Parts: sequence; C-alpha cells; structure tokens
Amino acid sequence: MRLMLPLLLCFTALLSWGKVQDTLYINTGVVEDKKRPVPFKLFNTTPTFDSLDAFVQLPLGDTLELVLINTDTTDHDLVLASVMAPIAVASGQSTTISFVGREKGVFRLFSAEESWRMLGLATAILVAAPQEKHFIWHLRDAEGALNRQVQPGTSFDPTTYLPDYFSINALRFPRTTTDSLGYVTGQVGDTLYINIINAGFMDHSIHFHGYHVILEASNYNNPQIGWDKDTFPVLPGEWIRVRLVPHQPGKFPVHDHNLVAVTSGGNYPGGMIAILDIAP
Repeated sequence: MRLMLPLLLCFTALLSWGKVQDTLYINTGVVEDKKRPVPFKLFNTTPTFDSLDAFVQLPLGDTLELVLINTDTTDHDLVLASVMAPIAVASGQSTTISFVGREKGVFRLFSAEESWRMLGLATAILVAAPQEKHFIWHLRDAEGALNRQVQPGTSFDPTTYLPDYFSINALRFPRTTTDSLGYVTGQVGDTLYINIINAGFMDHSIHFHGYHVILEASNYNNPQIGWDKDTFPVLPGEWIRVRLVPHQPGKFPVHDHNLVAVTSGGNYPGGMIAILDIAP
C-alpha cells in the first residue's frame, strides 16, 4: 500500500503532462497617485481589476492553451511578440490561443495599439525548465497626467514625456516586497534566474547591490550578453535574463539608477526597487 500513492501521482502527472491551460482577463482600473487616479489597462487572473501584473509560466516543451477574456469596453488587438499575427479580442468577448514552449525565454504579449500600451496593457509568457527557479521584473513607467488623457489613437511623444509613475510587476516599492514572482529568494550557492522586461517607454538602468549577475539572453542584439555585471541598461521592449549565483547571505536592494524612478508620488524610496533575500 505504501507504493500506491506515489504510483498514482506519477500516473496522473503523465496523463496531464504536456498541456497547460490558463486564463488572462483584460481589465481597466485606476491606481491612486498623489491623491489622483491614474488609469491603467492590465492583464489579471480574475475579471476584477488588480494592480498586480499577471504572467503565464510554461514548462519548456509544453503546450499552452491560453484563454483571453476582454472585460474592457474597447476592442483590443494583441501581439505575441515574434510568434503570431495580431490577436483580436472584442469587447466582452474571449479568444483562445495555442502556444508551444519550444525554447526557453520570455515572450511578450502586448497591445498592438500604442495608446493602450501607454496605459500598461502588456504581460509575458515565461518558458523555462521546470527545475529552474525564475523570477520576473516587469518594468513600467507612466506619466499620470498623460494616462488620464489617453484616448484611442493617442501617439507617444518622447519629446514631451515626463514619467512620474514607476513600477515592477505593476507594484511600487515597498509593495514590490509582497510579490512572490518579484521578491527574489534563495540560498547561497543557488542558481537563480531573473527575467527583466521593459514594458515602458524609457531606458532603465538596473543596479544590483551585493552581487554581480551574468547577462544570459535577450530578445535584442545586446552586446553585453555573457558579461558579468552589476549595472546594465534595459531598453524599451527589451527582455533580459540574468543568472545570479549568490556568494553571500543578506538582503540587498536592486533599483533603477535613474533617481526619479525610485520615487512614488515624489517621495523616496519608492517606485522601481526590488529586493534580493538570500539565506545562508
């Protein structure tokens, strides 16, 4: 009898291996900043707006069946970067896409409409080996006053852009410490992977305290791949995977080197600050 349960669990795993089913909702809502609402459009795991990004994790080699449900009053065309043609999801409707995780990496899913990307409509599918430990930092910058004015067809103008809202996984420090996918935990000697995605409109220079990391991969032709760094830029639309093997225990911050990006409502500390929490 002692062998029955493990055998049953293995048999069940074999039956379900190879396919992952997930659902993302397109929601519209507001986040308070400086006592004024800042509107966003985000992907969530429920039909209720939540100011925490939702991501999809897919084991390498598996097939994803992803249901996209649009709760917004606006039709949306979505792009799964470098994979398929735009995906239409009408207001109040849903569509299902199939995606095979043939290679490790991050595949960005975002609005084809620039105005809705300005409101944050972007997420990612992470494809990784099941035995690896991965984290996600989805960087986003926004200008609160501009977000309140965005309409369909609004174009991004870099000459007038003054971002004042900065987040990781749609959270600002200290709330970034409450997110299990963004709060990096491990032990000395572990191999940890951090996937950094710039969903914003400005460059972000990421600085690690306590450790250096190896830049392993990017969706851009990044000349720093393979380098051992503690500070490096992440360009708009870029994804970078870094490998961290901690050599010492402790809690260390990681932050944008642009000082305005580590504030919330003009107050420091805030914005783009993540934490590495490494045990002995």
